[in-house]
Amino acid sequence: MNKNTALLILLRRLFVSSAIVFRWRFFAVITVCVATCCSFTVSAGNKSDAIAAELALSNLHIASGRDYRLIPRLQQGNRVYIDENYTFTDVGLLPQARFLRTANADKSLQTSSLISFNLERDTYIYVLYDKRSGKKPGWLNLFEKVRGQVKTTGPNFKIYRKRFGRGLVELGGNEKSKAGQKMYLVAFEPVLVSEPQPLPDNSGQEPKPQPGYPGEQSYAPWDYLSNSCVFDPQGCFIHFSHIDTLQRFEDWVLKFRTGGSKDDDYNLGFDFADVAGERVLTVTQSDTRDPGDSRRTEAKVAHMPVGDYRIDFDIYVGEVPDGFDTTISQIKCGSGKPPIIVKMLSGGGVKVRSAGETVMKDGNEAVFTRGWHRVVYTIKPSSNSLTLTIDGENYPIANQNVETECARIDGAGENYYLKIGLYEDEVEPGFSIGYRSLFLKQLNR
Repeated sequence: MNKNTALLILLRRLFVSSAIVFRWRFFAVITVCVATCCSFTVSAGNKSDAIAAELALSNLHIASGRDYRLIPRLQQGNRVYIDENYTFTDVGLLPQARFLRTANADKSLQTSSLISFNLERDTYIYVLYDKRSGKKPGWLNLFEKVRGQVKTTGPNFKIYRKRFGRGLVELGGNEKSKAGQKMYLVAFEPVLVSEPQPLPDNSGQEPKPQPGYPGEQSYAPWDYLSNSCVFDPQGCFIHFSHIDTLQRFEDWVLKFRTGGSKDDDYNLGFDFADVAGERVLTVTQSDTRDPGDSRRTEAKVAHMPVGDYRIDFDIYVGEVPDGFDTTISQIKCGSGKPPIIVKMLSGGGVKVRSAGETVMKDGNEAVFTRGWHRVVYTIKPSSNSLTLTIDGENYPIANQNVETECARIDGAGENYYLKIGLYEDEVEPGFSIGYRSLFLKQLNR
C-alpha cells in the first residue's frame, strides 16, 4: 500500500467517526429538547393542567394517543370535539361542570380503558352518550342515568353520572353500535364536601361577604342590609352538610314561619339527617297550625332588593302521594302574592304561579320522582319574565301573565325575600323533603 492510499483510508475513517459523533450529539440534543418540551407543568400557560390541578386530577392517559383537552366550562357555543366543528347549544344541568373534549375519531374503539386518570377528591363523573346509540357499553351500566340531555349542533346526548372517590378511574371504549353514532364526552363536578365541616365563629362580628358558588360556603346571613354575599359577584352558596348543628342553621335563617302563624319565628320541622348517603337539611310537615290557616314549615333565607336573580337548589323527594300540592321555593314581596312560587303536585307534578296566576302547569307528568333533583329558576323584572329548569329540562312559562315587580302587586313590600320549605293544607303531617344545597345569584352584575 503506498502512502497516498494509506492517507486516503485514514481520512475516510476520521470522516465517518466524526459523522457518527455529530449524529449522536445532534440526537442527544433533540432528545433533551423533546423531553423538556413535552413535560407539562401546571401554569397559566397550560389551561388543561391548571384545570386538572383544580379538579385534583392527575395522570390523564388517552389510549388512542389523541390530544383530548380539559376545558374550564361546559357551555353553549363551545366546540364539542377536538376533530369536529359541532358546538353546544344547551348544556342542561351541567353549566358549571369541567369538560374533557374528546375525539370523534375514537367512536368505534372497543377497550376497557380508553380514558384513565387518578382523583385525589370525591368527584361526580358525567358521561354524555349519543342518544342515537342502539346500546351502551357494559362499563356504562355502572352509571346512573340522569334526567335531561345535552344538545349540540350535531348529536344530542343522554347524561349518565357516577360518584368516584380517590384513586384510579378508567372509562372504556365508545363501542359504536349504530351508523352515525358519535363519541361520548366526559364532564367533571367535584363533590363539594365529603363530611360536615365546622363553621367559623363569627360571634360579635358584623357579617362579611363570603366567597360564593362554587367555592367556599357562605355562612353570613343572606340579608342585603348586612352587606352579605347577595352583592357578591359570585353569588351566595351553601351546602347544608357544612352546618354542623341545628343551632347554627337556626342562627343562619333570617326568619322561620312554621305552624301556620305569620308571627311564628321558631324552628319546627327542620332538622338534619342522612338521606341517600348524604347529610342534608330535612323539612318535615308538622300538624301544628292556626285555625283557618295552612300548615307550613318554611324558612326565610334571603332578603334582597328587587332585581334579576337565579336560584338553584338540589332537592330530595320520596314518594309523592295523590291529592298533594305544596310550595317548595318562592320569592315574595312582603305580604303580597309572590312573583314566583314553584310547587310540587300529586304524583310528582310541577306548577308555577306568579302574583296569584298559574303560569306553568305540567299536567300529570311525574317530574319529581323518587331521588335527587336539580331545580333552577330565574326571576327577571328587567324583562318581566320567569324561567324554570328541572334536571336540565326547560318548562315553558306563560310570561304574558307574569308579574315580577313588587310595586305592581297589591299588598307587596318593596323588596324580595327567598323562602324554602313546605306550605299548603294538602301536605299531610310527617311528609318530608331534603335540601342538599342552595344557590342565589344576582344577574347582570
